[in-house]
Amino acid sequence: MFRRLVLSFGLFFAALPGFAEDAPVSAIPPAPVSHILDQADVILPEVKARLSTRLVAAKAQAVEVFVVTVPSLKVLPSKQSERLEKLASEYCTAWAGKNVGAVLLFDDEGGLMTVVTSKTAEKRFTAFLLEKEFREALAKIPPSAISREKLERSGWIVVETLSRLETEAARRDRSQLIGNIVMGALALLGLSLAVYSAVSGGASKPTPAVE
Repeated sequence: MFRRLVLSFGLFFAALPGFAEDAPVSAIPPAPVSHILDQADVILPEVKARLSTRLVAAKAQAVEVFVVTVPSLKVLPSKQSERLEKLASEYCTAWAGKNVGAVLLFDDEGGLMTVVTSKTAEKRFTAFLLEKEFREALAKIPPSAISREKLERSGWIVVETLSRLETEAARRDRSQLIGNIVMGALALLGLSLAVYSAVSGGASKPTPAVE
């Protein structure tokens, strides 16, 4: 099950006409090479460039984080959170696959953002830990910051958090592997000594005299 974290960047005061109660979710496009799909056109070029550089670099750590914006979810305000999570889950399933990853999805119309992590990420770090890490980090963003600034900072927080957790997990994995190798070597050495002792002990036994 995906872990969902929904934050509000603003208030949505009224339903706009023409919204369907349960509009179908659009087809998910191929994963963007830049790791950013700014469909709402709210991310400044310089912001997109530096954020994309960090998101792409995270692939070297086997971490896939994507930032997506939409101009509208095309649903009533009461359905926005549910629609946002569903859409983010579909992006995450299609793009993160079996990797440690996440999708940060921002709805420009309602000012809502959600962070959805992949199943692999939840298995590796646990959903509880991920939610705790994200909530604590995202809560540090000043409430006075405008939505676009929050979006950029949130993207950095998600990729940095997952990258740090993956680095720590990889370090633990290496330590465990080294420990297993050492224990295996010691066990093999002990077995070799036991065999040598048994063989050498039998060889040094005096041969009984024949009358």
